[in-house]
Amino acid sequence: MSQAGQWTATVMARRDTGDYAVVTLSAGTDTSTARPGQFVSVKVAGPDSALLLRRAMWIGEATASGREGGTIEVVADLREPGGAWLAAQPQSARVDVIGPLGRPFSLPRDPTTCLLIGFETATAALVKLAEDLVSRGCRVRFLLLGQNVAYGALTARRFSSEIMDSSGRITSPRDATLSQLDDSVEVVYSAGTTEQLQPVGQILMGKGVAHQAAVETPLVCGSRTCTLCALPVRGRDGVTRMVRACTEGPVFQGDFVRWDDLGTVPGDCLGASEEIR
Repeated sequence: MSQAGQWTATVMARRDTGDYAVVTLSAGTDTSTARPGQFVSVKVAGPDSALLLRRAMWIGEATASGREGGTIEVVADLREPGGAWLAAQPQSARVDVIGPLGRPFSLPRDPTTCLLIGFETATAALVKLAEDLVSRGCRVRFLLLGQNVAYGALTARRFSSEIMDSSGRITSPRDATLSQLDDSVEVVYSAGTTEQLQPVGQILMGKGVAHQAAVETPLVCGSRTCTLCALPVRGRDGVTRMVRACTEGPVFQGDFVRWDDLGTVPGDCLGASEEIR
């Protein structure tokens, strides 16, 4: 799985965490090359179902081998029909999956203090990232936001003792981000929908802190066919383009995203460019 491919996965296990289900899928091949920030596109329901669109789900953890080859964990939202369908599949059920997809997070060259900001299911994108950061000697601090942080809180404890979640006193993403920024934080990694990430991105602009944002778009083709995941990104040439998060992302440099203009840039400038990288 060093390159994206389409494969039939086998449902191995499920465990529930609040409104989410962590589903383990066996790919029948090595999945350890999946990198933090990448996702898979899952075909949900059958040919007679009204659920026509595939679902994009973050890869939480990936292993090289298991009973039936490598495995990956994805987090399904039980409140969403596609996620509920996947979570309801019995053990040994077969599921059509495309992955790993997308541009992953980049790791810092030297050990540093990193703030990881995750919203609900998107926290899965930060699990392997936290493990890789800790292995490089980085100090990891978590900020978990959203209505349900049970999954994130459970996984974050494995990598850090510095965890703040929205069940505490501060719940506003803007205020919570400001409360966690101090002189020690040099890199911020975030994951969530554009609406969730917008206040975070706005706060970090001009702060002199490196920011990488993984943009979540659950209903997406994952193959550059639709434009459901388009967002305005300023290139190194200064030109703004509407780019697809599924292929040009999902991870973007935060200072290139036009957070103030989300939803306002016309879609007729849709296009991909090496200039955003």
